[in-house]
Order: sequence, then C-alpha cells, then structure tokens
Amino acid sequence: MERQRQLKIGAINITLPPPHTPERYITLFQEARKLERKVKLRGDLIGLLGSVQVTKDEDGSPVIHGEFFKYVDLDATRDWFNIRRGKPAAREELESINIPDELKPHFQFLPFVFFARRHRLVLVTKDKRDTLSPKQAATILQHTFEAPELLQSHGKADIVVEPSRELLDTIFKAQRLRSLIIEITPPNPDDFEEFEKEIFENMNEQRAGSYRIEMREADGLGLSPDARTKLLAKVAQSNGSVIGVSGQRGKTKTVSTKSHPLEEHALFLPNLQPRSEALLIAGAALLKRILN
Repeated sequence: MERQRQLKIGAINITLPPPHTPERYITLFQEARKLERKVKLRGDLIGLLGSVQVTKDEDGSPVIHGEFFKYVDLDATRDWFNIRRGKPAAREELESINIPDELKPHFQFLPFVFFARRHRLVLVTKDKRDTLSPKQAATILQHTFEAPELLQSHGKADIVVEPSRELLDTIFKAQRLRSLIIEITPPNPDDFEEFEKEIFENMNEQRAGSYRIEMREADGLGLSPDARTKLLAKVAQSNGSVIGVSGQRGKTKTVSTKSHPLEEHALFLPNLQPRSEALLIAGAALLKRILN
C-alpha cells in the first residue's frame, strides 16, 4: 500500500490599495516574477519568487500556482577550512576552487497557491527536508513587491502572515489581561460583513493608512474587552496585529499574532496526486476556515 506524505502549510494575506480586483493581484505577481528579485533571508540564504502560472478555480475565479525558490549563495572570497588537515585552506587549495556563479547549492522549491479573489496565499512550509517559513515567504513577497517599478504602478502591498486561529481566545481568556494593542491596516471590504466594511470605509474617508487602539487595565482586575473590541481584534489578526499582555507583575506573558503563524497539515499520495493539486485542495479548505 502506498504511503501517504505529509505537508505543512501556512497562509499569508496580501492587500493592495483600492480598487480591489483579482486582476490587479494577478498582474502584480506576473510583473514581480519577471523581476527575478533575489531576497536575503538569513545568513547566506537567498529566496525569490520562482514561478507564476495563472489558472482558474472551480467557480471560475483566477488562481495562481507558483513556487518559492531558496538556495545558498556562497561567498567564495571568504576563508575556507580544510577538515582533513584541521587547518584553514591554503592559497593553492583555494586557487583550485572553481564554482560557476550561476550554480547555487542547497536548492529548494516550495509551492504556493494564491486565491486572487480573496487575496490569500497558501504555501507549503515543509515537505520532507525542504522548508520555508511563512515569515520567510512574507519577506520574499515584501521585498519583491517593494521594487520601485511595482510600487509606482500598484502601490504598497500589506503582507500579513495569518496567525493561529486559537490565538485570540488565548489572549481574551488569559487571567488578568493587563494591556491590549490592536492595529489594523485597511482590509479588503469584499472579504467581510458590514462591521469590517465600516472600518475600511471610515479609514478610507479619513485617508488613514492604519488604525490603532491601545487599552490598559484601570486596576488589578484586568481588562474586560467588549464585543466590538473582539470584532476589531478579529479583523486585525489578518489585517494588522493583536498583542495582549497578561499575568501578575513579574510573571507577565506577551502574546502577539505576529509570533504564532497558522500551521496546518495536508496528506496526499505522491504517486497518485501532484503536490500542487494537494495544496490547492488543502488551501481552499484552509481559506474557508480563515474567512469563517
């Protein structure tokens, strides 16, 4: 019997300035791919938007199948070490090194699917030994979309890694919630009900790029957030951030939506189903849960 393979997946919310049309997001990705902009992730690790292919979802909505590339960009001019001799490499040894500049070691590619109508990207964060954290993927997108030619034609894109959906409960059910910070960047009004549309329209009317509220307890009993505050936090988890500080003095705990990315698993049979197809199915299900 064929063995199932497990993928880890995460999600990212990408929001452009209005007007919010799927075509704008598709064009952004297509133009960004052509730039082949290399983004420094950590140490010698480099990431980039590797491929973009536009297809249609079951309901006819545009969907992008793509890949993130990751590799090590060695600096051959730095010191080398000979592990056999246990000493730094000699000059004559270095002269024998000849690695073509176009060849890069430790190459990995992780697929993603972007649902243009809901402007959510779902990506594989781990498949066997290949890994790309949601934060690294967000860094690739942020730096790529900040290219001057893209900023000029599309405006600034807000990139938010979708957090764990249990996090708001953790914040609001904490014993003695001492402080609460909610920051919202303009959401896409097509995603939400009247409350969220009201927030966006109000921010748009005032030409506000962000909306922030900060609450601190009045006494030692902690905050008691009402229904409206909790709704604001729900919007902010996908369009900004929520930070809660709870506990007794000297033993406080800080919980931030930016520090706890959403992580789910998807199983598939490699010999019967392409990885991209498994991601599309799992991503569509995850998107429904995110949008509630």
